[in-house]
Amino acid sequence: MKTHAIKDLFTGKSFPCEAVAPDDKEYWQLLNESHRELEEFMSKLSPEDGEKLEMIVNKRQDALHFEISEAFTQGYALGVQLTAEAFLFNQARKDEFDD
Repeated sequence: MKTHAIKDLFTGKSFPCEAVAPDDKEYWQLLNESHRELEEFMSKLSPEDGEKLEMIVNKRQDALHFEISEAFTQGYALGVQLTAEAFLFNQARKDEFDD
């Protein structure tokens, strides 16, 4: 089985953190509630305050992108380390028995 997972990650064909949304009902409920509450709150603001709040929310979303990217990078690196360790452990045990 030939896969192109690494190439797809590099070229942007695969972007795991944006490709799949959580299936959890609670996620969607929280997302819908927060959107509704934000819209309701913004309707009570002056146009200037509404624009300012929208700018703040957008900046927070931009920062979240960096957090998600870092979490993915660290998680991926940990997965590779665990995989390498498992192979090294198995090889060390095999060498132990070969002696």
